[in-house]
Amino acid sequence: MPLAFLNNLTGEVPRRGDQTIYTPRVDWHMTSRHALSATYNRLRWNSPAGIDTAPTTNRGRASFGDDFVDIDWITARMMSTMSSRVVNELRGQVGHDHQYQFSQTPAPGEPLTRQATIRDPHGRDQLRQPPQSRCTSVPG
Repeated sequence: MPLAFLNNLTGEVPRRGDQTIYTPRVDWHMTSRHALSATYNRLRWNSPAGIDTAPTTNRGRASFGDDFVDIDWITARMMSTMSSRVVNELRGQVGHDHQYQFSQTPAPGEPLTRQATIRDPHGRDQLRQPPQSRCTSVPG
């Protein structure tokens, strides 16, 4: 009976990583002396059972955890040519980075305690990093 329980907790784990990236860019020459450029980056990463990426591990099948990442940012740049020696440039960037992980459903008969290394050794089911918004300005 104990061997059947251990066989239930071990074995192959189907894993994958699905990534989508979009990065469009727009360049607009408003006049012969002024140009505006904007770039948008969108990344989505979904990886069911993809937190632990080693080919083999000593953890149970339900201990791998799901990994998700959502990143969005946009940069804009305005350049003005004042003379053949002077160029004025204004840059800005706004971004959002959201990374989160969840544990998987426990295998039948698997203990639900957080102390069990077969279940959840990394303390998942919480945000790894809170969403952030940041704005930076550098005059000069």
